Amino acid sequence: MKCVAFSVWLNDEHIDTVFFVHTMTANEVKKSLIEHDGYDLGIVVYKQRKDGSMPNHTIEISNI
Repeated sequence: MKCVAFSVWLNDEHIDTVFFVHTMTANEVKKSLIEHDGYDLGIVVYKQRKDGSMPNHTIEISNI
């Protein structure tokens, strides 16, 4: 099973990197982290690129 990295941010601070199956979206990861793991509702989640970099983090891709 292929996994990819997702960066988790809160208040413009990188707080974690988590790994989920490659088919999950940033929205699905955010929902899982909040509902299952107790993360703050204000987190922003970004799927890291294959080269390990992140998209411009001014573009929020995990609004739920």
